[in-house]
This record gives sequence, C-alpha cells and structure tokens, in this order.
Amino acid sequence: MGVLPHIIARKTYLAREKIQAVLVPWYLARKDEGEDVAAITKTRADASREFGMPGEEIGRIEVALLFVATTNTIPTLYWFTVNV
Repeated sequence: MGVLPHIIARKTYLAREKIQAVLVPWYLARKDEGEDVAAITKTRADASREFGMPGEEIGRIEVALLFVATTNTIPTLYWFTVNV
C-alpha cells in the first residue's frame, strides 16, 4: 500500500533497501553487460535502457521482479501438478 513502509514493514523495507544498494551501482556501472551474466538479465536491462530508463531505476525494478518470480512459483507449481 505504500503507507509508511519504513514503520509498518521495517525489516522488509530495510532488506529491500539493502538489495537495491547493491543492484543500483551494479547497473549504473553496466556490469550487466558482462559475459558471465544471464541472457535474460542482459535482455531486460537492454530493453529498459532502449526505452530511456536510467540505470538507477533498472536496479530498483529488478528487486520487484524477484518478488514477482517467487510469488508466482507456488501457484504455478500447483496448477502444473493439477494438470499433470
């Protein structure tokens, strides 16, 4: 909801800030273009830059993508099992 997250969900807020403190400089330094980086990460960053998104925002959005990936895992696994 965004209502005082640093008070209501303090641990979660601080953990997110910690991750972003690492990712933002990483994207600003364009380390996502290295040979050892996954193709999906490179593609996402390239697409974001192509549409004018600054490196700082790319680093912040990556944290949200981690949340999306992990919250969709359980429902997807459930429906996969049901369909099998």
